[in-house]
Amino acid sequence: MKKLLLITALAIACTLLASAVYAQTTSSASDASAARPKQEQLIGEVTAIDTTSNQVTIKTDAGKTVSFNTGDQTSYRRIAPGEKSLTNAAQITRADIKVGDRVLVSGGGVGADGQAAAVRRVVVVSKADLAQRDTRNEQDWRTRGINGRITALNPQTKEITIAARSRQGLDTIVINASGSNVKILRYAPDSLRREDAQPSSFATLKVGDQLRALGDRSSDGTHFTPEEIVAGSFTSINGTITNVDTAKGEVTIKDDQSGKSFVVAVSKNTTLRRLPPDFVERMTKFREEAQQRRAAAAGGAGAQNGQPSDARNQRTAGNQERAGSNQGENGGPRGGGPGGGRGFQQLFEGMPAVNVADLKKGDGVMINGTPSSSDPSHITAIRLTAGDAAIVKRLQQFQGRPGGQRNMSPGLPGDVVGGGTGGQPERP
Repeated sequence: MKKLLLITALAIACTLLASAVYAQTTSSASDASAARPKQEQLIGEVTAIDTTSNQVTIKTDAGKTVSFNTGDQTSYRRIAPGEKSLTNAAQITRADIKVGDRVLVSGGGVGADGQAAAVRRVVVVSKADLAQRDTRNEQDWRTRGINGRITALNPQTKEITIAARSRQGLDTIVINASGSNVKILRYAPDSLRREDAQPSSFATLKVGDQLRALGDRSSDGTHFTPEEIVAGSFTSINGTITNVDTAKGEVTIKDDQSGKSFVVAVSKNTTLRRLPPDFVERMTKFREEAQQRRAAAAGGAGAQNGQPSDARNQRTAGNQERAGSNQGENGGPRGGGPGGGRGFQQLFEGMPAVNVADLKKGDGVMINGTPSSSDPSHITAIRLTAGDAAIVKRLQQFQGRPGGQRNMSPGLPGDVVGGGTGGQPERP
């Protein structure tokens, strides 16, 4: 009996010892795991560099501001814009990273002690390389791009017919999108940036869409072979704010023309501006100065050619108006009219930026955006320009006056407002 009790006691002791060892081992493993920093991967633009603390701050593509540490073990690589691997990456140092560069950050994070660990690798696309790429793309779109409004679609042949503005009026151009390498994109609901456009397909195209295409035009100008197509649906509304929902980021607008109400969503990409009280006067002055510059240029050119003054002025004004409407961001056309569209865009860009909380009931607004495919009364704003209702009304009247800026639209280039056809987008 004593022997049995001894064996039992030894078994219990062994079990307790094994449990203690297991608990200690598990705890050690858990502590070791906790001590390892959480691995992160960040993509964004460099906004600040602290050489003293070896810390880099970026604004991520998600809109967050994040700082990370670099150290002796951090690897730095630079790749060209558009590269998908590190095969051709160049070895660089932290000193080569500049504010404005795009970076992909791997590793690092925060350890159990709360201290930030140095990141493992930083992959850089330099701001200068991005600027050079954008310049090349802009030139390419300017020389090999077309834009217009879709008037017909043939799903069987994948042909797209567009109406495009030219010096002779409206041209009908057939775009053959049947090629296997044709890239089709659709503008994001709240952005006109090509970089924000999403991969799409022929099936998503609709009659009435505004379209831009990059490729080669046939010798007779009636057909076009595309490499890339970007399309989207856009609308413009002028009205009065009847409700502001800051929690949802929405405003309700009563359209001045139809009397209908629209719910307008404001996203992180939406550009909001407020018209200052003297904006119409500033715009009028700008237009007059532009006309004076055109007249002076026409007089100088005409004097050299020995042409009558009136003929010179009319010809130069016409040429510059066409140039103003066919020149724009990313090489695309920009609605202009007298005075040049880009200059008016600069005026709008100089207006004070606001947010939804700054909008109020009774404000006059001009909205450019994308209507919902399921409910046209809901619009995602690309640009929202607000101001005192009387000022907005004066601006609209200015646009309608003879010689006024009829095609002017706050912030939207001519290749999407009017689709290059000289008209305005269809209203929902």
